[in-house]
Amino acid sequence: MNARLETIDARVDGRMRRGEDSMSFMIESIREMRTALRNVQMTIIVTAIGATLTILLGLAAFNATLLSNMVASFDSGKGMASSLAEISAKIQMTNLHQERIESALRQLQPAQ
Repeated sequence: MNARLETIDARVDGRMRRGEDSMSFMIESIREMRTALRNVQMTIIVTAIGATLTILLGLAAFNATLLSNMVASFDSGKGMASSLAEISAKIQMTNLHQERIESALRQLQPAQ
């Protein structure tokens, strides 16, 4: 009977050791998974921050380009206004000269 009990006890001890080994392996696997998950979590956070910064910088660049184009258009319009004023003054001078020439021609025609 004692031999049988010792055999059963040895079997139970063997099973317990295998169970403990399995538990140790599972605990170690869980620790490794936690470490891997921390790395993944850190990667996700860094990626999210990078994407956010990229979007913000892209929007800032777009706004700067838009503002630059609007300022260039405004300056072009100002230059156009001064050119139109200059052309208008030249047209008035041309009209004045033309009237003088026509007046001089009218005075010459009756004399002939």
